[in-house]
Amino acid sequence: MSDAVVISLITGIVTLIGIGLTGYVNIKLGRIHKQLNSRMDELLIAAKLAGNAQGRKELKEEQTKTHKK
Repeated sequence: MSDAVVISLITGIVTLIGIGLTGYVNIKLGRIHKQLNSRMDELLIAAKLAGNAQGRKELKEEQTKTHKK
């Protein structure tokens, strides 16, 4: 084999390894992205429920104060 062929083979192999690593990292990042979005959705739901509960509590306290006057 000539030097040009060996260099071309090495370049091709390194390129394939780079493409493979890029794909692997992309898949891992996609999974992490989904996990973070799921956690954020859970947090938003919990915050909404807590806000609604706080609002109902404040409304009840206000109505109680109004009826006592």
